[in-house]
Amino acid sequence: MVKFKLNIQKINIYFSVLTTIATIVAIIAVSSFLYKNFYQTITQSEEILILRQKVAPLTVDMDKFNKIMAKIEKKKKIRELGAINDPFSYGGQNKRISNMKSGDEAEGALSGQGGNGLTIPQFQ
Repeated sequence: MVKFKLNIQKINIYFSVLTTIATIVAIIAVSSFLYKNFYQTITQSEEILILRQKVAPLTVDMDKFNKIMAKIEKKKKIRELGAINDPFSYGGQNKRISNMKSGDEAEGALSGQGGNGLTIPQFQ
């Protein structure tokens, strides 16, 4: 069996070494906490102030912006076609093709009962 000979001098040395290591670890922990939470925050706020001065001081007029965006959206929408000339008609006849909305009118047009028989149903 191994006997440990501990006297007060050895205990004092171990205690001072452990205290020194604990103090160094505590100083490192406090330093990293202060760096992350205070120093970086201060530097970021300084960068924000510098960048804010570089950005254009004019604010955007939201009413004009919304009007322009509405016009762009309106321009992007697909327009419905009215009646167009029939490209397959012979001679000088001005037959028109119209968009149909109901199924009954489409069936009548295809069977020759309704209109001029040249209507094309609009599928949705």
